[in-house]
Amino acid sequence: MIQRSLLYLGAVFYLLNGVRMIADPQGFFDGTAGVSATGGYNMHFIVDIGFAFLVSAGAMAAGVWLRQRSLILAGLAWPVLHAAFHTAGLAMHGAVSGAAWVVETGGVILPALVLVVLALRVPLAGLGTGMPRLVHAGLRRFEAQWSYDAAYLHRLSIRCRTACAS
Repeated sequence: MIQRSLLYLGAVFYLLNGVRMIADPQGFFDGTAGVSATGGYNMHFIVDIGFAFLVSAGAMAAGVWLRQRSLILAGLAWPVLHAAFHTAGLAMHGAVSGAAWVVETGGVILPALVLVVLALRVPLAGLGTGMPRLVHAGLRRFEAQWSYDAAYLHRLSIRCRTACAS
């Protein structure tokens, strides 16, 4: 439970970072230690990166909710690549200031590393979890709404999953 909560918290962290970059790119550029040392202000570039963080946050949150490790890891692809790039930059050039070092390690590198470790500990989802669970929930709502017995659709869904998995 705590693992899932921490993964959700990571998704929220990336969501808020993305929203900040999109809503106030100039403020992000001016207010984040070390960013201005990477080159001149480029609003388009900052907003693009903000959208990447939003997609990552969404994929991570969906993966945690559906208990799908592969979806969580797909959501972490951008933050991990971003962290690797920042790690290489620190190794080659160091940080421009102590505050920039804190932002690099505490805001970019460590979150990605911790979240990947947590994601790798998520058990692989078996039958009855994730998307199949949503299919069965939808079928149950359909049955209740229309007073209809859709047991054959439930069985068909299970057969399709079993056949596709082998």
